[in-house]
Amino acid sequence: LMPALATEILGIPEGDRRYGWLFSAIGVGALFGAYLVGKCAATKVRGKLMVSGAVFFALALIGISRTTSVWLAIALFFIVGLAAIAQLATANTLTQSLAPDHLRGRAVSAHMFAMAGLQPIGSYIAGFSAKHWGVANSLAIGGLVFLVYTLGVLVLRPRVASLE
Repeated sequence: LMPALATEILGIPEGDRRYGWLFSAIGVGALFGAYLVGKCAATKVRGKLMVSGAVFFALALIGISRTTSVWLAIALFFIVGLAAIAQLATANTLTQSLAPDHLRGRAVSAHMFAMAGLQPIGSYIAGFSAKHWGVANSLAIGGLVFLVYTLGVLVLRPRVASLE
């Protein structure tokens, strides 16, 4: 939804360098996220890092949906990049380290299918909702659904936050 977000919400015309800054902010945030994941790898906070990443990702999406400031959007996209790597890389690591040896391949396969294999379906849903309810509302709904899901996991499976 980035092209529609840039033009419809942030008023960035096609070819404007600020469009690249939005993507760059995600990349720079991801670099910081990778550093954070590496720092936390040997600690006993990986579950908390994964959950925090999910919560901050959702909140940043909701924030992006409500801003018309390019600079605030850049800051929020930095958080998106950082939070996405913190959540995804930590979930991948936990999947591999906690799965029993004889099921590790299947566990990683299921995890990768959920992360990459279902992405086209999510993209279709995001495009459909943006077309029918607007880009801002689509981002807000996506962020809200992700936040509710994350909080639901914490309520139903509180041990997730204490995974090591």
